[in-house]
Amino acid sequence: MLGRTVSSTASEKAYKSLAPYAHYLFNSTMTCTAWITVSIATERFICVRYAQKARRIVTHTRAVIISVVIVITTLTLSVPLELREEFRANQTTEKSNTLITFSKAYNLCYYILRALFPIVIITVLSILILLRLQKTRLRKAKKKVTKTILLTIISFVVCILPDAIVSSYGRLFYNEPDYLLLGIAEITDFLLLFNSTTNIILYGCSCQQFMQQLKSIFHCSQRRQRRLRV
Repeated sequence: MLGRTVSSTASEKAYKSLAPYAHYLFNSTMTCTAWITVSIATERFICVRYAQKARRIVTHTRAVIISVVIVITTLTLSVPLELREEFRANQTTEKSNTLITFSKAYNLCYYILRALFPIVIITVLSILILLRLQKTRLRKAKKKVTKTILLTIISFVVCILPDAIVSSYGRLFYNEPDYLLLGIAEITDFLLLFNSTTNIILYGCSCQQFMQQLKSIFHCSQRRQRRLRV
């Protein structure tokens, strides 16, 4: 909207050139975030359920490997989202029935992988963690960390569920643009952004150690900059 007030032609060109890449990055990062959250919930469940074996099962090396695999997989699976976006001025493009069938099948599989599976897995793991916390006696620090992660997971599920429903419904049942659906999609996109901003607030409010480490990181970076200037 801001671009159109300055130059409508330039804004349309910028939109047509950047929209496919922005759409690809948005969906790939959201899918990556969902499965990273699943891995965090799994790690916390292992720490609560198998407290004595947790240090041997959950290691730094395995965490790095799993994170890298998730990033590469989500970036690869999201490539068709970028390839299908194509703008042609004053032209009507025809799509074959095979292409439409593949597109719907891909959309269904992708949004199930992006939202449905993560939400189901995260919900089940959260319930199991809560049940386990009631039965076991953990140190206050571990319980606090677990509760913080559960709050983060609940926030994630609440914010991503509307977007998952709208995206799946829109991609599967609408071929033409529906402005009401697009307006609702903007609200659900805001919820995703809101979820990303609330995580650090939840960590800071519930974990003093997180804030101390965050402050130490900024202090270290400021000291390094001062040394470089000197």
